[in-house]
Amino acid sequence: AGLRYWPLVCFSSVMAAFLNYHRPILSWCGLPGALAIYLGYFGGVALLRRRCHIDPELGTLRDIGRYVGILFIGASVSAFFGILTLIADHLLIPSKALQMSIALVSFAPFLLVCVAPRIRRWLFPGSNVHGQTGRGQASSTSDMIAIAAQAVSVLAAVWIVFGFASAFSYQPLYILFIPLIWAALRHGLPGAVLTTFAINVSMTIAAAITHTHRTAMPRFQLAMLVLGLTGLCLGAVVSERKRTEDSLTQSEWHFRSLFDSMADSIFIYSFSGHMLDVNQSASSNLGRQRDELLQLPPETFQVGSSTDEEKAVWKQILHGESVITQNVHRRSDGTTFPVEVRLNVIDHWGQAAVLAVARDIT
Repeated sequence: AGLRYWPLVCFSSVMAAFLNYHRPILSWCGLPGALAIYLGYFGGVALLRRRCHIDPELGTLRDIGRYVGILFIGASVSAFFGILTLIADHLLIPSKALQMSIALVSFAPFLLVCVAPRIRRWLFPGSNVHGQTGRGQASSTSDMIAIAAQAVSVLAAVWIVFGFASAFSYQPLYILFIPLIWAALRHGLPGAVLTTFAINVSMTIAAAITHTHRTAMPRFQLAMLVLGLTGLCLGAVVSERKRTEDSLTQSEWHFRSLFDSMADSIFIYSFSGHMLDVNQSASSNLGRQRDELLQLPPETFQVGSSTDEEKAVWKQILHGESVITQNVHRRSDGTTFPVEVRLNVIDHWGQAAVLAVARDIT
């Protein structure tokens, strides 16, 4: 929404200080502290919206890097001001920077990626809001089963960490990465963000239920922070790869549509004479199926050139020249028709090949 909503943010902060933390409005932790702790965030948001612009839905790994780097600095600045106000009021100093960092990598991405796009679609039905292009939407029974299994794995991992603390000489926090990696690989960034949020909320509830000692909280907070960073980075990589695959598939489909819509016969074959591809016109003009043409050498339907002529043409092609020649093509029923053929060397999926465009000049 931009910085124009800063009065609402500051008002919410002051109300939280008064109602939630029971701080007097005129104390250092009241009005001055509630306003000062957001200075770092306001500066970070200004950078991200102007000089270092990012996609608000964190669509790429670069967006993740800028978001984390700039707002971590902003969190440090805000934590510094928060600690100063606590010292001024002679209060205990909690690990504010770590707490703010956890919110930046778990709760805030959850709102940006999973909640905000749906709210925008609800408020503005006609707007062009697509959200993340991951595999987060279930479209089949197998998807629903996988999502349910991932949810169960989150609960099971948290249960093992907190429910069997006495059975281990250490708490196996690494188990929490299993559902996170599973969800990230299957659903990309939306799945990673949602799973990170679910794990962190579950850990908070489990810590409260099991009355976890305060000395263990920094370890859990560090685990939450690492989980959030891992989920963001891994999810962004998977989502980027999925978008690249979708883009390649779409490009291939457009190429095939254009390729097959050409009225001229088009042949692509290797320098060894192996047919690599043909379009629909070539199949129709020669009266043969595409799969059949791919198995045949060009000499099967090219009958109008001598060996010497072919050698001269090949010599020109190998020198990178575009060659126009005339030939005769033979249909599957034995009838023939004259064609004008334009030959060029092209790159076909990473290998040099010959493109032959044949026009019927009957």
